[in-house]
Amino acid sequence: MTWLILAGIALVCVVVIQRFKAPPHTPSPTLQKPPPKQPSAPNPAPSDLHLFERENPHGFFDQNTKKVDENMKKGQEYENFIAQKYAQQGYELIFHRDLGKQDQKIDLILERDNAVIFIQCKNWNEKTGHRVGLDGVKAFLHSCDAKEKTEYAGKNCQRLLILSSPVLEKEAWQFIKEHTQDLRVDFKIIEHKEGVSMDYAKKYRDLVAGHYAAQGFNVKRYDESKSHPEKHLAFTRIDLILRKDKQIIFAQCRNWNPEGEHKMDAKYLEKFLEDCHGYQSHLYRDDFEHYKQCFFKNIVVINSPKLLAPDAFEFIKSQRDKKEHERVFYEVLEPSANMDKVSKCEIRRKNDF
Repeated sequence: MTWLILAGIALVCVVVIQRFKAPPHTPSPTLQKPPPKQPSAPNPAPSDLHLFERENPHGFFDQNTKKVDENMKKGQEYENFIAQKYAQQGYELIFHRDLGKQDQKIDLILERDNAVIFIQCKNWNEKTGHRVGLDGVKAFLHSCDAKEKTEYAGKNCQRLLILSSPVLEKEAWQFIKEHTQDLRVDFKIIEHKEGVSMDYAKKYRDLVAGHYAAQGFNVKRYDESKSHPEKHLAFTRIDLILRKDKQIIFAQCRNWNPEGEHKMDAKYLEKFLEDCHGYQSHLYRDDFEHYKQCFFKNIVVINSPKLLAPDAFEFIKSQRDKKEHERVFYEVLEPSANMDKVSKCEIRRKNDF
């Protein structure tokens, strides 16, 4: 009996010892509880898929680019319209975009004598909801201040905002009226009917280009390059570049009112010559060996000799002893009444050259 009790105690001890020596129990993977299932994104509805396929990014940007191009075209058309109005008053024009100054608030720079006008044009329609606010006016004035300090110091500079419709917000209007004198700023509303061509300046350049082409010249329309914003032009006073054999002519065309107040004076011709000499130097840098054999000439083509002021004639006469490429010449090509052709006018003042 005692032996059985001892055997039972020994068996219990063995079981206890084995229990402590055995590795911890790891449940079988097949018995593990699976992790909670993450909710998946719902499949897009058929209409959503159709929308995505139709409005792909490429098409989206194409549509927006087209809209931007159309707006840019309308803006430049209005700038040209305003520029023509001031050109008829004798102002020398610089399109800011010609200098590679895109979106710099200033669209046109007008200069006559010692007067300079910085202009921002807005061809906006009231129906579109676009408005010119106070922030826009202040940004324009900031650009004018910077331009005046760096390039037009000492001149009588004015700032002018020109709108095609009354889209000036009340706060901006009040600001301009209060600071017209001290900030030299004002605004005008000049309507422009789209689709109505009034560009007699361009029409005259077309006729002059055709006139020289009929004489065998190869005509480069430098004026048309100015309408491309990606082209930064340095010589903005040149309209046409004419080539025949080894002769190269830089021409500027002006179709002004002969009875008007604005004239070409000596200073005007000097600035034209600066651009001509600059372009000639540019060609020399490109291919000196070729262009040193060419003959350069600089001509202002006008619709009437009345456009030349007395000091302009004196300036032309004073250059008679200079080489041809250093001088400025003029030629009178009168347009017909219906602007379909030009005719050469031989009437000149005595001793013009």
